[in-house]
Amino acid sequence: MLIEVKPSSDYKAGLAQLTDQLKGRGPAIDVAPALFSWLKGRELSTPALVFDLDTITARMQALAQTAANQNIACLLAVKSCPREPLLTIAQQHLAGFDVSNLAEYQALPADLSGKTVSLTSPQLTKDYYLFAARGNRLVVTVDSIAQCVNYLQQGAPFPYVLRIQGGQLLPTSDAAYTNCSRFGFTAPMLEQLLQRPDVQAQPPCGWHVHHGSEINSAATYQFLIAGLAKLGAQLPEPPAIINLGGGWHSVEKQQLNDLFAFARKVFPEPCSVFIEPGQWFGKGAGLAVGEVVNKSGGDDNLGCVLNLSMDCHLRWSSPRLLVPVQLPALKFAKVYLGGASCYEADSLGRFMLPYRQDLAHDTSLGLGCRVLLSNISLYSLAWNQGFNGIAPATEYWLRNGLALEPTA
Repeated sequence: MLIEVKPSSDYKAGLAQLTDQLKGRGPAIDVAPALFSWLKGRELSTPALVFDLDTITARMQALAQTAANQNIACLLAVKSCPREPLLTIAQQHLAGFDVSNLAEYQALPADLSGKTVSLTSPQLTKDYYLFAARGNRLVVTVDSIAQCVNYLQQGAPFPYVLRIQGGQLLPTSDAAYTNCSRFGFTAPMLEQLLQRPDVQAQPPCGWHVHHGSEINSAATYQFLIAGLAKLGAQLPEPPAIINLGGGWHSVEKQQLNDLFAFARKVFPEPCSVFIEPGQWFGKGAGLAVGEVVNKSGGDDNLGCVLNLSMDCHLRWSSPRLLVPVQLPALKFAKVYLGGASCYEADSLGRFMLPYRQDLAHDTSLGLGCRVLLSNISLYSLAWNQGFNGIAPATEYWLRNGLALEPTA
């Protein structure tokens, strides 16, 4: 039996999680079966990050269709994983791309005819025409007075929208509320901007909100949509463009239909409505594969060092340990997993694990054993890097159960 264990620093919470899984009450392991099939019996150089393109494609198609039912355009946040296999399938199934700089734009497929590119950069940008060089429609987001003035001074003909801080639109009761963001306009900044003669001569076409919390819920997006609607009165015309950004990965599939219908009701056509997911597409599609390269302690305080590093290979992921269990499991112990670097805080966390007699043997955490981690974000591919002799993880993309040429 294989179970999926989240890290837990609390003994009771960890034990409750295990009890649910062992009794079949917990959620099923959210990993594409093709990943297990491909790894079975295969010698693999580690560390490695393995992603199944068929799972990602299915999620892209499903979300794009759900959005299209309300004539909402689904874009890929390129920063989430600017890799050619992902960009290629996004070109086939999505309405366009969200980019933050010219390097991301230049990584896109050569022909973007009929696609939309949303440019949202934390920097002042020059040569906006370069972001429309591949036949795409371009929409520009500005998130400060300085950036707006810079854009207007260039005389670019592309529509622009203003980025609003998500915390300005949420009640403090929402779990994802924060009033701390360095991106976007606050209410006083927005009032100041809209009073400028140059902005009044060329007003923005709408709003953009990207609330990047890891715990955004359906209610969070309802508040954001309603908040943007209230801002609409500050524009001389009804908004022509609404960009609801990313951060959708904690919203359940069944809630998306209602959210998109609500967005379309609040912002009826011909208003263009965009969403820009990234991590959402990779849910359940990836595994990190490593090896135990050092260990200390015994059954009561086992610590393992992996050749996977949180800071090099697993950044922006919340890894879960896939571990075998022999039933009946007679004992429980907390195991610490550390990363490969010399950085003290390079830690994957502590995991409560069940076992029968020998903890390291029963959980396959002995020296040289392969370790599988689930819940790996596409962003970990984007961040994948080496450090001080630690190599980047080898990247594998599967299609139809077969691996494309691996990359490092």
